[in-house]
Amino acid sequence: MTLPRYVAAMRAYKWNDDIAGLAARFFANCPGARHVILMNEAHGPVSCGTFEKVPHDEDFGRFGLPEWPVGQSLWYNGDYAYIFLRDALPDYDFYIVTESDVAVNTSLEPLVRHAAAQAIDATMHWVQPADPGWYWYGQALAQQDPWQACLFLAMFSGRAIDLMLRERRRLAARLEAGDTALWPIVESFIPTAMRAAGMAVSEIRDFADTRLLEYRPFKSPRDPDVLRPGSLVHPVAGGEDLVRRFLAETPVSEFFRPGSPACTALSFEALAPVAGLLWDALIRNGDHRGVPLLHAAMRARGLVFPHRRDLAYGKPSRLSSVSEWSRDLDPERDAAGANGVAMHEECAFHTASEPDAWWMVDLLDECVIDQVRIVNRGRIPERFRTFVIESSRDGALWRERLTKADDLPVSSDADAPWSADFQDPFLARFVRIRRLGEPDYLHLRRVQLFGRLALPIDAD
Repeated sequence: MTLPRYVAAMRAYKWNDDIAGLAARFFANCPGARHVILMNEAHGPVSCGTFEKVPHDEDFGRFGLPEWPVGQSLWYNGDYAYIFLRDALPDYDFYIVTESDVAVNTSLEPLVRHAAAQAIDATMHWVQPADPGWYWYGQALAQQDPWQACLFLAMFSGRAIDLMLRERRRLAARLEAGDTALWPIVESFIPTAMRAAGMAVSEIRDFADTRLLEYRPFKSPRDPDVLRPGSLVHPVAGGEDLVRRFLAETPVSEFFRPGSPACTALSFEALAPVAGLLWDALIRNGDHRGVPLLHAAMRARGLVFPHRRDLAYGKPSRLSSVSEWSRDLDPERDAAGANGVAMHEECAFHTASEPDAWWMVDLLDECVIDQVRIVNRGRIPERFRTFVIESSRDGALWRERLTKADDLPVSSDADAPWSADFQDPFLARFVRIRRLGEPDYLHLRRVQLFGRLALPIDAD
C-alpha cells in the first residue's frame, strides 16, 4: 500500500548536540515523513540548526484553551502542542511526535502502515485503565471511566488530534462555567477521549522493544543500551543536561556510588566538562565528604582537580569535637561551614569546650601555602586570640608554622580578616588551626588558605 502522508515531529524547548543527534536518529527512522522540530519558544527564539522548525509559544488562547496550570500548561497539556502542530501542518494523515530525550532505534514506518491499514487513530505506550493510586488520578476524574498512557513517543491520526481540540474546548467550557474544577493531564486526557469516541488504539510495544522506554533512570546517549537496534529508550540526556537532571532528583553523592544509575550514566560521559557542576553541587550541599570522591574520579581519568585560589574552599574539613551549639552533629559537616559557599553571620562551626580544640582541612593534594586568613566569630570573639597554625603532609606528623601568643584580637570583619603572610611558603596537604590556652570552645566564621598546587620540584 502507498505510505500515508505523515509528519515526524520532535518536541523541544532547548537545543544542544545530544538533542540534535537524537533528532537525526529519529528522522532517519521515519524516512518518508516531513521532519520538523516542534519548538517551544516561549522564552525566545531557539536555533535547531538545519532542521525545519515549527515554533510556538505557550499562548493557546486562540484555540480556546486555558493556560492551566499557569506557567506549566505545555508540560501538563502535551496535547496542546499536537493541536498546534496539526494547525500548522494540516494536510497529513498521521503525526508521530517524540520528546527530545527519546532515542529511536527502529523504523517507525511499519507503525504508520499498520495504522492506515487497520484504521488505528492512536499508538501509545502503557495504555491502561487509570490506577486510583496514580498521582494524577483525581484530575483524571474530569472524564468518565479514565484511562492513562505514556506519551514519550506517540502517533495520532489527524482526526484524533481534531478530537483532542473538541474535547479540550468542551472541558474548558465546563471549567469556565464552574461545573468542574478538574483539568486532566495529557496522559489521562488523550487515552480517555480516544476510548470514549470509539477510536482504535494500539500499543507501541507491538512495533518496538520498549523495555527501556520508562520514566527513570536517565541514561547517557553514549550508553550502548541506548543504541540497541529495534528499541525505543527514554529518558536520554548527555553532558551538563544529564548531570543537572540527576541533581534535581538525587544527591550528588550518587554519581560516585558504584552501580547507581547516576554513576553508570556518568561513566559514559566526559568528566571534565561537568566536573565544575559536580563540584558546585557538592559545596552547595555542604557535602565536603564527597569532594575526595570527585577528586579520585578525575584522577582516574587523568584529569586535574579544579583548584580555586582559596585552596581550602570546598575541601574536606573536620573538627576536634561538636557540641549542642553545632549546626550539624557530624564533625565533618559542621566543620564544612568554615570553608563552604556562604559565610555565616555568627559562626560557621562550634566545638565542645576542651583543651586544644581544632579545625583541620585536607587539601587533597600537596600545596604550597603562602597565606592564611581567618575570620573570627562576631560574638564573644575574645575566646579566640591565641592559637597555632600547623601543617602536615600525611595527617600524622605535624609541624608548627605559626604561633599567635599575644592577646591582640582576631578580626571578625569579613572584609578585613586576620591574615598571616608566609615569606617562606610551606608545603602541606593538611592544615590545622589549634586553639591555645585554657579549655574553651572554638568557633570561627571562615578559614582560607592561599597558594598553589605543588609541583614535583617543591617536594625535592
